[in-house]
Order: sequence, then structure tokens, then C-alpha cells
Amino acid sequence: MPPFYYNSFHVTVPNLLESQQTGFQRFLFEGISRELSYFSTPIDHNLPAIGKIRIYIKHQNWALEKPSHGELWCKKNRHTYGAWLSVPVVLEHDLGHKKRSRIRLGKIPIMDSKGGFLINGVPRAVIHQVLRAPGIYFQSRWVGNKKKKKKRKRCYSATLISESGTWLRIEKDPKGRFWLWVKRNKKVSILLLLGLMGYECIDDTQACLFPSFIGVEEPNFLLPSLRWWQEDDDLGDHLPTIKWCAIHLYDAVFRGPFRRDLNLYTLTKTDKSASLRPGPPLYEEMCEEGMIQNELIEKRFYLGRLGRFNLERRLGLSNFWNCFLSITQSQIVHPLLNNLIEIEHDPVLYFGYKDLLRVMHRLALFTHGDEYEDDIDHLKNKRVLSVGELMQQELHRGMKELITYAADTEEWWKRPRKKRYKKYELALGWWDLTVQDFFPGTHVSEGFKRFFVSHPLSQFMDQTNGLAHLAQKRRMSCLGPGGLTRQTASFRIRDIHPSQYGRVCPIETPEGTSAGLVSSLASHAKISRYGSLCSPLRPVSSQANLTSFQYVSSQYEEKYWISTGDRMQVDGGTIVPARYQQEFVTTEWDQVSLIDVFPMQYFSVASSLIPFLEHDDANRALMGANMQRQALPLLSLERAIVGTGMEWQVGFESGTLLRAKEPCRVGYVDAMKIATQGRGINNSLIRFNQLSTYQRSNQNTCFHQRPFVSLGEYVESGETIADGPNTVGGQLALGKNVLVAYTPWEGYNFEDAVLISERMIYDHVYTSLQIEKHQITICETEAGPELVTREVPHLREQFLRHLDPQGIVRVGSWVEVGDVLVGRLVPRGQGYEVTPQERLLAAIFGERVVTMDEKCLRVPLRGRGRVIDAHWVHREDTSFGRIKSIYVHILQRRTIQVGDKVAGRHGNKGIVSKILPREDMPHLQDGTPLDMALSPLGVPSRMNVGQLFECLLGLAGSFLGRHYRIMPFDERCEQEASRKLVLSQLWEARRYTSHRWVFEADSLGKSYLLDGRTGDVFKQPATVGKAYMLKLVHQVDDKIHARSTGPYSKVTQQPLRGRSKRGGQRIGEMEAWALEGFGAANTLQEMFTLKSDDMLGRNKLLNTIIEGRPIPSFPSDLPEACRLLLWELRALCVRTQILHTTLFSSIVP
Repeated sequence: MPPFYYNSFHVTVPNLLESQQTGFQRFLFEGISRELSYFSTPIDHNLPAIGKIRIYIKHQNWALEKPSHGELWCKKNRHTYGAWLSVPVVLEHDLGHKKRSRIRLGKIPIMDSKGGFLINGVPRAVIHQVLRAPGIYFQSRWVGNKKKKKKRKRCYSATLISESGTWLRIEKDPKGRFWLWVKRNKKVSILLLLGLMGYECIDDTQACLFPSFIGVEEPNFLLPSLRWWQEDDDLGDHLPTIKWCAIHLYDAVFRGPFRRDLNLYTLTKTDKSASLRPGPPLYEEMCEEGMIQNELIEKRFYLGRLGRFNLERRLGLSNFWNCFLSITQSQIVHPLLNNLIEIEHDPVLYFGYKDLLRVMHRLALFTHGDEYEDDIDHLKNKRVLSVGELMQQELHRGMKELITYAADTEEWWKRPRKKRYKKYELALGWWDLTVQDFFPGTHVSEGFKRFFVSHPLSQFMDQTNGLAHLAQKRRMSCLGPGGLTRQTASFRIRDIHPSQYGRVCPIETPEGTSAGLVSSLASHAKISRYGSLCSPLRPVSSQANLTSFQYVSSQYEEKYWISTGDRMQVDGGTIVPARYQQEFVTTEWDQVSLIDVFPMQYFSVASSLIPFLEHDDANRALMGANMQRQALPLLSLERAIVGTGMEWQVGFESGTLLRAKEPCRVGYVDAMKIATQGRGINNSLIRFNQLSTYQRSNQNTCFHQRPFVSLGEYVESGETIADGPNTVGGQLALGKNVLVAYTPWEGYNFEDAVLISERMIYDHVYTSLQIEKHQITICETEAGPELVTREVPHLREQFLRHLDPQGIVRVGSWVEVGDVLVGRLVPRGQGYEVTPQERLLAAIFGERVVTMDEKCLRVPLRGRGRVIDAHWVHREDTSFGRIKSIYVHILQRRTIQVGDKVAGRHGNKGIVSKILPREDMPHLQDGTPLDMALSPLGVPSRMNVGQLFECLLGLAGSFLGRHYRIMPFDERCEQEASRKLVLSQLWEARRYTSHRWVFEADSLGKSYLLDGRTGDVFKQPATVGKAYMLKLVHQVDDKIHARSTGPYSKVTQQPLRGRSKRGGQRIGEMEAWALEGFGAANTLQEMFTLKSDDMLGRNKLLNTIIEGRPIPSFPSDLPEACRLLLWELRALCVRTQILHTTLFSSIVP
């Protein structure tokens, strides 16, 4: 990968998959050990027939077993690519006997070489999640009558966000009183929580002992709350002790399931045979055993290391620890507090007593204007969860279920075991006891399987092309568990924040309800260890050392003046654009401390691939970035004439190509493998590199690798030896350079329609490969096993001609619609009786009575092609019996046709409307016919002028034989730099080719075209050039649908809707108006009756067609939808009756 040079500064784009790989490595080396140590507490059992035993989990000696099969084998056989997590377990009897064994806790999926996971043979990817960082956040709101603005007052609050637990809000009302809000609608006095944490003073004299602790001279912020406490009839007679505060706090706030749990806990402590019954809970034993401290403070307000860091940063607690030492020996501080804090060693990882007082002090300072509110949308107040943290959370849940299962003594004795133990057989019961009786090894595996299959952040991997494969792994989402929802997310959250500059791409985001909630990492951004986004910046003082730069988070970036690196001389002084504290200003060069390292570091990988990006509207740039990920791999690839330079890096790290792992010499090359021999020290190392040929991706595209090296060639480490489906020589290649003109042609390119030449078909310019998967399951039924055989009765040999003797289609066969791929016979049920007609036919033709039904796998409509693979797959999970499946892959070659979608890199998309012969296409003055004609009206209205620059520069490059790599935002070097570059290259191309029409002074960038049908010159010149156009995955073969007969709804008897259900045409009132306007009365009547839900007329029509009689006009019967309405009314006890009448007769029931 060649480096970029920007302002004489050597820049190399970082590893684009580093965020995924680093997060998973951190989970393997740190997360597993942390979770196993969390559950390392011994488990005690008192079994009736065995006695007291204790189970120890030796978490220090855990290990991951090597995967038994490789990635390719797991993908083909639909298995999960993972490693078993094993740990030593010791069973210790109270008599001194011990048993040691290593058990498997579960199977952990392993990240493959491309940054994804193989779950049941299906590639999946886990994207990052953006959440509110744990810590404290101060905000305010207006209270009072909205109509009387003068009487409205501000109410200040502090929201505590825990890493795991309850969100807590502390509010200071206009009267100066402090309240505790839990679960939004529950409000109690803050003194309850203070008393619960150990604060036992209720008068003013004791509160005056806290000045050095809270950092203020007069601690009067507690006085309003204390006065309200003493004036309250229910609270004034009680001292806020821990036990009393717990009772009142749980009665007022924590009602529901948690309170029932406490009641059950208390009852089971006092009476082993007690059951849950209504009544007031008993808190005495709970308070004595310290459950209040454990359940409320440690579990519900757990901050974690990141939360503690953010809390200290926000509250300014750097000197607070020393102030706290002065009161730790005071009698008013509960002794419980001394066990909570270890000041010099480990920081407190949960919200404690001292933090609460400091927060109250900060809220009191808002009244005097000495505090500021927090911007919750700032990146410093958010954190990014990578795949490693998400998997660690899932491992925690699985281990918690496993330990709960192992610790349940009563349920353990009811579980099925090999032997039943008697009370007097102590030795026999102990020696037959195994560790596997307590740890079944399924909880962790099932937890990971649920996570990767059903979690919103675990997505079906996008394998349309290499860019889509890479961009998905750099995606971030605010949705998911603990995040936002599409329905409640406001515009403020979706909008671009200044702190995202250089960290989150401002362009690439989905269109629709997920806009702003799903975003992409900037090309140079990194995720730190604690989940903060960092951007590279270079200190000004280190200009001599051009390779030194540092990654800075948004929190520390606000302290410095940061410039983009370009300067401007104004009145003898150097003025530069800079940003400071989220503002974009101009300042003198002397104030600048940091400089950006790269002009494209603000955009994502897909956005960085758009040349002349600065000349496109943001909405069209968004479409261009998204549509590049939808480009199909073509049969013949071609590099873009005009690019940005990121093509090397994206192709290099897309995971689709094959690279040399060491300096070597190519010893053997064919279409299936490449053999290399090491050089130097590794001279004896011979490596066989297997190529992936004609593999199906998740989007049914063809993944195929082609050798890029020749026999005897010397290759260095990291160089490309085999190209992928979207790379040429290691560079990303998504489309083709075609000759286009922006000119109208008979209305066929009106709006977003595109006119193309038939050369696109004959030369296979936009021909792509599609691989369709067909699956059939073979299982055992109650009537017997299903059979796979070639001998299928009542089927002609024409449909069975491609089957082998086992009943499976032969690889390499060309199959048409209706051909049998797998012959399957399903046994009939036990209640089925052979009819007399079947016996008669069997006796006449001398055949046996068939007791099995034909359920063969056939080629569906528009599914013809070449069979490239057919194999058996045995299910990995055998809990539902031995179920086998047969997979058949059919390869199709699809040329471009009317209805296919094509697009450029600037959001200029369109549908192919007509394919013209080459001789009828408009052609240039040298006789070259156009490949594509686009509408010129789509450029000024959509403001994506970048496509014109690319088109003209591509024309110059095609004549000069050059490839251009244009850095976006080149206008910073010179005004109109893009226009000058394009015109200079066109002038050079004119001189090189001697074609005056390439560069004409009276119409720069335009040329007169000739009509291919008449040879006449068009009246106006048109812009002509070479544009890089893509063929998108939206193909007409996957969308077009027609139906003659098909299924009907069982309820309304109307045709189903949708292509997947073989649905039919549906008609409503607007369609009826259109037919009425054309006077098509018979068509209208037929669509509302025979083609809809007139069952009687439908049967009559079918009999008429079968008998070959002319179709008469059937009288319409009562529609089935009307019958359904009548039955629903009768179900509501509404009596309904159908009355028939004529024009001159009375009503007859």
C-alpha cells in the first residue's frame, strides 16, 4: 500500500478492520479471564445421598481448544466456526475426597480472517453500538404554567447513568429541596438514599461538620430538605437509619418483582419450608446480612472504571480524595462507608456516599450560575461498544445461567442421571458423581447462538462486493438493547454534532427511519480501549519529524486550536481556518497547536472513494456512498480512470484477495491453487494457497478469485497473488469506464431513465454471475423415513434426465425450469387408505400401489442455469433428531437488460429503458458510438456536478492512457483547481490526438454529436466523456413477477400479495377510477369478480375453459368478502339477512 503525502507529511491509512480485530482480541485475552474470575466463588451443595460437597472453578487455567475444522469446511457443512472454552473444575467432599476434571463450558465463535463470524455456515458481522457513557450529567428544565412565562422557574437535575444497573436522577426544585427519582415517576426525598448509604445526621449542627468534605464554606444546600423532613408527619419522628431508610425506600420506589424477591429471600432465610405469600416484607435479616448494600448500591449503581473516570472528571474530584480523609474517622459517618472506599489502591467502581453529596453541591451551584449544563450529544459523553464487549456481556449471561443451574440443589436431584443413589450408599454415590452432572455445557453455547442469530447488532454479512464487506464492519448504531429506537429518536440526536468532526462520517448514513442513528467510522478514526472515538492530529512543534502524530479524543480536542493545514496571507499575517471549542473560526498561525493529518480523514471509506466529492450535494454524495456498496461483481473488471487513491487500501483490506505471507517465488499456478516457495531463510517452506472459485455469497453473488501472478515470479511479503471478485491488481474495481453523453434521445432517457448500446450485451460489459441456492430437507416422519431416489412415479423421463442413480442432480448439468434437482418421496400417513381407483389402475397396468407422495425439488421459474455444486449436509445440532439436507447451487450468467439499475459514484442512478443497436446510437465526430446516454436535466437540479468533472477527466485519460487519483477538496490548494485540472488535461488530449472536438474554445467540455439513424448533427453540443458506471444488485430478474393461477387467501378468497407468495393483481378504488375513465366495463367487472373472490363464477369459468366452450358473461355471485363481513356481524350477535329484489317486484326474502 503506497502512502499518501499531504503537506509533505507521510500518511498511511490505518488498518480498516482494526476496531473489530482489536475488540475481539481484547475479549480473548482479558474478557474471558475477567468473567471467569467473577464467577469463581465456590458452590456448596448438600445432597441427600452424598453429603456436603463444594465445587471450585479454577479460572486461572482456562483454555480455548483449537477448532476441529477450518473455515471452508464449516461453511460448506453449515457448522459454526468456533473453539470450545474449557476450564478445570474440582469437586471436594466434606470428608476430604477430591475429583478434578476439565469441562467444556461452551463453544465460543471465533472471528475469521475477514473480521466476521461463521454461524451455522452463514457469515455474519457484529457492528459497533454507540451508547451513553456511564457517569453524571447535569441538565435543567422549566417548571410551572407554560402560559405564565414570568412565573416559570428552572429546575436543575443530575442524571446518573450506571454501566449496569438503574438510572438515577437527582433533582433540585425551585424551593431548594432535593429529590430522588427512580423509574421516572417515583419521587422520594434524597435523605432516604443518604441515610441508606450511611449519612445519619438530621440537624444543622451535624451538617456543619462537612465543609471540608463537600468543598463549600456553608453547607446550606441540605437545609431545605432537612426542614421538609422534620415538618412531614410521617417522616419527622424517624431517624434516617439504614434499616428504616431501606424499608421506606423500597416501599416507595422498588415495588413489584424486586420487592417480591426480597420477601421470598427473607422468608426462605427464616423458614426453609416457607413459600411466597402476600404481606409486608421483613427487612431485619436482609439489613443485617448486608443485602441492602449489595443489591441497591453495588448492583444498581455500578459505574465501572469508565463511569468512575467520567464522574471524577465532571465533578472535579482530583483533590476530593484528600478532603475526604479528614472526616473518615468521624462518628457521623456510618462504619459501612469505610468498607466501600480504598482511596490509595482501587477506585470505587460504584456510586457512593461521597459522590452523592458532591452532586448535590454541584446542583446548588447552578442557582448562582457557577455551573454549566452537559451536552448529551457530545462524543465525550458517549462510548462505543465493540464486538468484544458485546460478547463479554453474552458470556456473563451464559455463565450466570450456568452457575445458577449448578447451584440449584433441589432441581439437581430431580435431573435424570445414570444411577439412583440411596442414602446409605455414600461411597457409591460419591464415586459415581461427575462434574458433568452439574455443568451440562449448553448454556454458554446457546447464549452465543442466540446472540449471533437474533441480536439486532449481529447482522447478515453484506457480501455484495469488497467495499460492502468492509464498510459493514466499520458501522456504528445507536439502536439495539440499551440504545435508542427509531420511533422516539429526535432530530437533535440524528443531526451532525461538531465533536464528530474527523471521527464519524457526516455523509454515509442510511436513508429513511435509520438516518442519523446508523453511521460509519471516519477513514482514520480509531476506537480507544474505553470506547471513545479518536482522530489523528499532528503537533505543530513537530514539523521536523513528519511521521509523528497522536490520536486525540473529542474531550481533549476542545482545549486546543486545530487547523486543517492550509494557510492564507492577509495584510502580512498568516491566517488559517481553525476550530476551537466546537466552533469553526479563523485565527493566526501562532495560536494553532495541532494540525489535521489528511484531508480525507473526516469521511468514511465509501465516501472517500468519490472523486470530486466537494462538488456534490451532500444528499447525492450519501446516495453515491451507499450505492457503491450495492455494485455487482462483473465478469470482466476494469479500474476507474479517475479515482481518489483509496482504491488500493480498500482492495487490500477487503478480505477478498489473496496476499503473500512472506517473500517467496511462485512455483505452481492454476485456477484452483497457487504454490509458493519461500526465499532466504524460508527457502524450504512451500505453501499451498487454495483459491475460492465460484462460491456463493450471502447476496447470491459469485465470489471467485483469479491468479494475479505467473509461474516463476518473485513476490514480496504482502503483495497480491490472487485477485478477488472486485479487485484488479489489488485495486478496488466496482464498475466499467463507458463512453457517456448528457443528451436527450426521443424521451427514452427522461428523468432517471438510461439509454444504452447493445455493445453492453455483446461484449459482456455489464455481465455478472449469480448463484442461486436451492435446499431440501430429508427427515424421518411418523410414517417412515423420506426417500431420495431417481425412481419417481408419474413423472416423465424428461424431468429426471439430470439425476444420478442416487436421485441428486449431476454437477455440471444445464437445467431448465421444471427439471427435478432432487427426487424425494414422502410416505403417506397411517390414516391413509388406498382408494378403489388406485387398486383398479394397479391391477390394469400391473404396478404396485404407490404409498408415497412425490415432493421433489424442482427448478423454479426463471431459475435455469448450470449446476455447480450439490452436496449433503448433516445438522450440527442433533437435539431435534438426525435431519439431513441437500443443497444445490445453480450458476446463472446475467447480461444487462431493460429494467436493470445502473448508477455512478455521485448519486446519479437510473433504470435501463431501452437498448439500441450500435449503429443507431449517437456517435462522436470520429465515428465512435456512445455506450450510454444520460439525461442532462438530472445534473443542475441535483447539484452533483462532480460527475461532469469525472466524465471529462476520464475522456482525457482514455486518450492519454493515464489514470488519475484526485484528492478531494483540492480547492484548498488553488481556487477552481478542479476546473483547471480538467481543462488542462483536455487540452493535452487534443494536442495528442489532433482531435479539435476534444477541446473547443467556444464550448469547453462539450462536443457536437451525430445522430446514428440519419447522420445529422444535433443542434446543441453535449457533454461527452468516460464515466465510471456501476451495475447495481437491483436486477429486474429478481423483481419482475406475473401470475396466471396461484394461491388464494383462505379467509377472503382473494389472491395473495407479493412475489414470494406467487401473489396476484390486486385492485382498489383508484384502479377502478382508471378503468372507468377508459370505459373498460367488462375488464372492471372481471377484475372485481372472477379474478377476485367470486368463487362460484371462478368455478364456472374453469369448467368452461376445460370443456372448450366460449366464455359467456357469468352473473356475479355474492363476493366472499361480503360473506365474511356477514359472518363477523353474526359473531357480534347482529342478525343479518340477504334480500334479493328486482326493479318492479316487491322485496322477497
